[in-house]
Amino acid sequence: MKYLVIANPSLAQIPLDQAVNLYKAAIAWTDEGLKNGKVDCNYVYVGGGGFSIGNANSQEELFDVLLSYPLYPFFDWEVEPLVDWKHAMNSVIEFYKKMGAK
Repeated sequence: MKYLVIANPSLAQIPLDQAVNLYKAAIAWTDEGLKNGKVDCNYVYVGGGGFSIGNANSQEELFDVLLSYPLYPFFDWEVEPLVDWKHAMNSVIEFYKKMGAK
């Protein structure tokens, strides 16, 4: 399953003495996710935060993957399951046909 994962900076401050190492670990984590297919894409907003498209077999799996992100405690997270656009459009067409649309 694909998920839209949105990360917004939280009020928790990254300790200055850990910032460089945490960001380097986050880069390595993201590179590995892109390489192994757990992450399709990853973008950062100009003002902070960002989003990615993640892949997981369940919400529980995605939850565990996100918890392993080195910067996890410093963001507020939003997750939305995604449906392939063509599947959705065809399902809506079938729904309207059942209601009598032509």
